[in-house]
Amino acid sequence: MPQESERVLGVGQFRVEIDGIVVAGFASCSGLSVSTEVMIWAEGGDNGRVHRLPVRSRVENLVLRRGYAGGDELWRWREELLRGDRPIKRRSLSLVLCGDDGAEVTRWNCAGVWPVRWDGPTLQAGAAEVAIELLELAVDRVERR
Repeated sequence: MPQESERVLGVGQFRVEIDGIVVAGFASCSGLSVSTEVMIWAEGGDNGRVHRLPVRSRVENLVLRRGYAGGDELWRWREELLRGDRPIKRRSLSLVLCGDDGAEVTRWNCAGVWPVRWDGPTLQAGAAEVAIELLELAVDRVERR
């Protein structure tokens, strides 16, 4: 039997917290990714190999999608940037993965978060689909806790 630390978790139970407040209703989150640029260095006189050295790391943008519920808090945050408010209001965001019982299993804390894109729902008369709101966020730093 696998130990608790080896148990594979589903992705369906998660919550998003912005500045410590749970923002409910997100259907999906993508882009939780950190990569490191690699520099290839061929050392003179050592023709048998090349060195691979880390240069800088990059955090990808997070993309959150949720059913549109009529609230405007995400739009107002994006609107601050559109108005040219400076400095840009960067916030903290946590993605919290929960177990089947709803208890927190792990958390990714994101710092320096600000909205780079907001997409409203696609509107089509007669359609019976859920109106989806998209928020894309730039992230400075991610830590796993």
